[in-house]
Amino acid sequence: FGQVETNVEVNVNSGISGQFAERGLKNLGKGIYSITQVGGSGFVSLNKLEKRARQEIIDFSTSNNYNYEIVTVERFKQSIGIFPKVVITFKITNQDGTTVLTKDEATKRLLELKNFLDLGIITQEEFDERAIPLKKIILDD
Repeated sequence: FGQVETNVEVNVNSGISGQFAERGLKNLGKGIYSITQVGGSGFVSLNKLEKRARQEIIDFSTSNNYNYEIVTVERFKQSIGIFPKVVITFKITNQDGTTVLTKDEATKRLLELKNFLDLGIITQEEFDERAIPLKKIILDD
């Protein structure tokens, strides 16, 4: 009786374990973030998950001295094989109301400005003025 060896690949980002991989804070770009809370069982209420997510938004914003505005709140009820989940999308801004940019976003904008300067769309003075806050973001440790 011969034995047959079979290789089986398991995708850990699908099914139950994949639901937990969705948890946490994600930068969607241009100052927009989402936070996802997933219940570990069907016994966790959507209200409790939303409260946790909102508290994480407050903690994140406060620790970074940002203002925030809730854009959407999505609530997903438990069903067979699916845990309850809350996804909140929110926008963060600096205290002066300007959009919060990551280093990558600031670098991209600076390169776009340089391209506009090279094409003659903006003047050197306009470039210098708009480049200052972007350089601060890029060079800040």
